[in-house]
Amino acid sequence: MKAFYTGRFQPIHIGHKEILLDLLRAYPGIDLTGVAPDWRGEPSRDLFLNGQETKEIIERSLRDWEVPDVNVRVIDLSPEITLNAALRPIIPKNKPTIIFSGSEKTQGVIRILIQEGHLVQLVELVEDPNDLHACDIRR
Repeated sequence: MKAFYTGRFQPIHIGHKEILLDLLRAYPGIDLTGVAPDWRGEPSRDLFLNGQETKEIIERSLRDWEVPDVNVRVIDLSPEITLNAALRPIIPKNKPTIIFSGSEKTQGVIRILIQEGHLVQLVELVEDPNDLHACDIRR
């Protein structure tokens, strides 16, 4: 089954690695792709790498960590391209797909696709509020 793990991955870190390994153990045989944005708007502290940089860092990290069988895909995002418009083309309507996401925005888009009849299972990744997050470090 096709599955996507969405995130900013700015940059990818050990927490992402643990999630990926947990997903691969919990869902043996899934065709997992990490989906990261290529932000075309003004850079910010949460989106400072371009899509190619993000993809290269993710792929290098996955190799270094010896995380097998995870693909990486970059989607275009900008003030003119909504998250809904960016995700819609990569999520097939009539093929069962799993989406793993910790982002409320992404989860909202996936719920819309489910309401429209997409065969999507949304798995909400819940973060421990006591853990340190990459966005905390960037502040």
